[in-house]
Amino acid sequence: MSLEQELTAWLGSLASVWDEHDTAAMAALWREDGDLINPFGRKASGRVQVEELLRDEHAGPMRLSSYRVVGIWARELRPGLAFLEWDGEITGMRAGDGEKLPPFKHHVSALIERRDDAWLLIAARPHTYQAPPR
Repeated sequence: MSLEQELTAWLGSLASVWDEHDTAAMAALWREDGDLINPFGRKASGRVQVEELLRDEHAGPMRLSSYRVVGIWARELRPGLAFLEWDGEITGMRAGDGEKLPPFKHHVSALIERRDDAWLLIAARPHTYQAPPR
């Protein structure tokens, strides 16, 4: 199995636990000392804080959401260490008043490491693209 095939399957696991809103299982995809800065600028350092951030999101606007991986690119930097990027789409998000929000399209840049035959996130940086200046 190629690295991209292996990581595509791994991202499928991430999407599955997202759709189940299992924030503990999502956070378990990070190293204990891993970190996340979400597209809204919220920072989480360590698996416990990552889970808290995800729990807050999934108790709020993302409580009915679904996750889809649209594209993937991976580069192995050395055995067991890779730079992974993917495009994602979150659907089913709701505003505070319950209004359904449009799909949230984003790009994720991440550093991941294989430990004990499992890939774990060291750092993840989901972000959105902005329109170019006029």
